[in-house]
Amino acid sequence: MQDDIRSGKTSDREWLYSLYCRTMRPYVEQVWGWDEELQSKGFDEQLGAENFKVLSVDGTEVAAYCLKRKDNELWLDMILIEPARQESGIGRKIVELIHSQAIADNLPVRLCSIKVNPATEFYKHLGYTEYKTDEVLSYLEWGS
Repeated sequence: MQDDIRSGKTSDREWLYSLYCRTMRPYVEQVWGWDEELQSKGFDEQLGAENFKVLSVDGTEVAAYCLKRKDNELWLDMILIEPARQESGIGRKIVELIHSQAIADNLPVRLCSIKVNPATEFYKHLGYTEYKTDEVLSYLEWGS
């Protein structure tokens, strides 16, 4: 099995947004409701295909993540994994790559997760701790 990671391109937008919808919609809908126009616009303005890293396994795109460097932290906006490939170790591999970058840059990793999303517990299992919370969101950090 050969893995490859590349930078996202404008041409990845349709696949990335579709993956976002297929993986995040149930949680967004449960908490806030789903407004297609708002989600599509927010995806483009807040994330943008060019800000993702795309992971392929044996030539097939299976996951993507959006990590942004800020002054004093790496901010993980999102990890998206094809539903059929979830719980196969891909998420852990991505998080390990992010941790390696954080160690090299001597920066903590921070993120925000919707509490009803199972990813919140996934991050906690990988050593993230909650530093802030509200009714629907958990703010987590690693390496601070």
